[in-house]
Amino acid sequence: MKAAGRGTILFTGGGLALEPYPEWATLAAGKAALRSLGLGLHKQLLPWGIHVAVVAVAGIVEPEGPFDPDRIADQYWRLHRQPLAHAQRELVHLPEGADPFYNDPSARHRDVSEPIVAQPLLDS
Repeated sequence: MKAAGRGTILFTGGGLALEPYPEWATLAAGKAALRSLGLGLHKQLLPWGIHVAVVAVAGIVEPEGPFDPDRIADQYWRLHRQPLAHAQRELVHLPEGADPFYNDPSARHRDVSEPIVAQPLLDS
């Protein structure tokens, strides 16, 4: 990619990187590490023409729902097609109406948690 002066690397993460819960601590650590790697690579590789971004899918992927695989794939494609001048380093996929506390279905930690906030795809 460096030789070509272009390319895209997209990492798939999840909401646990943004709002971890004790029951998911080991998974959250891996998601946070992946997020950190992606954000760091974005800084390092963008000057080479390589767009690196992390997509946090903040829900359960299921056909015909807010986290339909085809809808998510469209977000990846649009992110890949962004001009480098507007290259977004992170996309938090949380469609309107989706539960921002989806990793805490029993609401055990709502009083000490922050809701995940969608970061939509920027159109250039």
